[in-house]
Amino acid sequence: MLGDPISFDELPGWDNDDHPAAMRAFHKSARVMLEQPARTRASGVDGKALQDIARWLEELDEGILGHEIKAFFESHFI
Repeated sequence: MLGDPISFDELPGWDNDDHPAAMRAFHKSARVMLEQPARTRASGVDGKALQDIARWLEELDEGILGHEIKAFFESHFI
């Protein structure tokens, strides 16, 4: 079970994190998720939803900017 959702503004250091580095790491995971859906139901995360995000991510332009990457994480995750 996951904890209670909080806003990204409540995460210490979120505004100063290296969002492009996080996107590169997530992109590597996304490629794997497209081939094999994550088994995450026990943690309360929907593997199919992650796979849908991964599919959408594959279509993104790799030249997106840091603030756009930050917005990506804020709009697709809690």
